Amino acid sequence: MVFFAATRRMEVVIKRTGGLVWKNWPMNHTRRANAKKRHVRLSQVEAVLKACAVEPTPEKMVQPQQEQLSK
Repeated sequence: MVFFAATRRMEVVIKRTGGLVWKNWPMNHTRRANAKKRHVRLSQVEAVLKACAVEPTPEKMVQPQQEQLSK
């Protein structure tokens, strides 16, 4: 089982007088669950992109159309 450590969310708050202030939002169970789901979703997308980036070798490629034409 993989341990997931959610971090605190930081949000930029724009002051009316100008400048930026970082506001801390405390981590609650809803934000932690959403962060965990986001982490799983991103890791799945990265795995798919990594698998698609590797070109298959010719030995592993099956070409059923040529087999049907030869019969």
